[in-house]
Amino acid sequence: MNDDPSSGSRQRATLILYKSSLKEKLDVIQELDKEILDLSTKEEIVSEIEETEQFCSHVELVLARLDEALAAIVPKIETLKS
Repeated sequence: MNDDPSSGSRQRATLILYKSSLKEKLDVIQELDKEILDLSTKEEIVSEIEETEQFCSHVELVLARLDEALAAIVPKIETLKS
């Protein structure tokens, strides 16, 4: 196990960066999805909605896992600093 507090801080910073980047990309994708729906036929819309819901669910799961990883790192950093 790495007892270097700065290692935990770097891991935390990396996870925060990943989370922020993922949220920004999700926002862009959702905006583009709205534009796609405006240009699509009714049949295409049904398929697009299903694909989008599946993708967004996956991204939300990844974001939740990032939150769990961040929550696990913070206590370790505090313990190592003490």
